[in-house]
Amino acid sequence: MIVTNLVEIHPIKNDIIYVKPKEGVDFTAEEIIKVHQIFEKMANRMPYKVIVDARDVSVGHVTMDTFNVTSIKKHRPNQIAEAYLFNTLHIRILINFYFKTFKPVIPSKMFQCPDEASNWLREIQANTLSLG
Repeated sequence: MIVTNLVEIHPIKNDIIYVKPKEGVDFTAEEIIKVHQIFEKMANRMPYKVIVDARDVSVGHVTMDTFNVTSIKKHRPNQIAEAYLFNTLHIRILINFYFKTFKPVIPSKMFQCPDEASNWLREIQANTLSLG
């Protein structure tokens, strides 16, 4: 496990990186870029997917620059999909705002169930491989 100022990052299992945000932290663009760099290193620059587990977490401030950085692929060119887990209304609203306002360039979806998120990411991988 790798711990940053923002998140705990758990090693890849089946090409999926598991991320757990820390309680109450403020998310900045600079810190998110560092997290994306860790993703790329963990994946050895190979295609990977991410599960962001925002269940039972209360995040601090998230800047608009942070949303902008997160929505583009520049700092994580090998990430092919992202699933967000939530179980509170405020996190659902935050994720939904991100999806609708910044329109991520990679497939991104919200889930309440970890198994559904994992299954969806496997489907994304299968579709990506069949297109390639």
